[in-house]
Amino acid sequence: MTTPPLIDPYEYTFELYFQYEFLDIKCLNEILHDLDNLYTKILDISHPVYVNQYGPFRNFLEISDINTGNSIKISLKEGWKPEFKIEDGDIDIAVPKKLGIPAILLFFSLNAINQTISIYDKYLDTKIKNVEFQLKELDLYKKIKSVERKQGIRSVNMQATKLARNIVYNTEIRNVEVGSIGISKYIELATTLEEEVLLSQTDSRKEDLKEATKSLEQFDKKNEKTKKLE
Repeated sequence: MTTPPLIDPYEYTFELYFQYEFLDIKCLNEILHDLDNLYTKILDISHPVYVNQYGPFRNFLEISDINTGNSIKISLKEGWKPEFKIEDGDIDIAVPKKLGIPAILLFFSLNAINQTISIYDKYLDTKIKNVEFQLKELDLYKKIKSVERKQGIRSVNMQATKLARNIVYNTEIRNVEVGSIGISKYIELATTLEEEVLLSQTDSRKEDLKEATKSLEQFDKKNEKTKKLE
């Protein structure tokens, strides 16, 4: 059975949406900085698919749209700076093909968020697998997944994890959507489970302390009894 198309990896626009009551500019800056670093990590291991990072064919992540109003929606698409040449009086504009980086950003971001919250959900897991299925035709994704680039994969995953933690553990933002996929309920569930674990550990420590205190009291009574006999 063929998986139905979820995205067009070459034309996909990465979207991040969240609501807030109060937002420190540092919070937004860190999220954008993490996204840019993740993009850079992907480009760092893109050779030979993409080799002109600092040349005329420079690829970049472009902010195509930002909406605000007690919420922020950031849309990022893949941009290129084309090369212009004049030959025999004619202007020649060379525009290379897109790499599909925003779609790759979506996959690594969702996968890292899923691992960060450590909760299995069939819907979210299926979405991530469907996104990855759509990426298999991308030359850049094939290079990223190739065996000889395992070290590069680690750096990409580490940066994706940093972005995920910044989103998951950020107390200023809520109702988060990554690529139109709502993840807030998973974050809330993970937070609840973490609180329950901490509470359970606290109760366990209280019981251990109670037992230790009881043993100490019994030891003291035994010593007092021994002294009286002496």
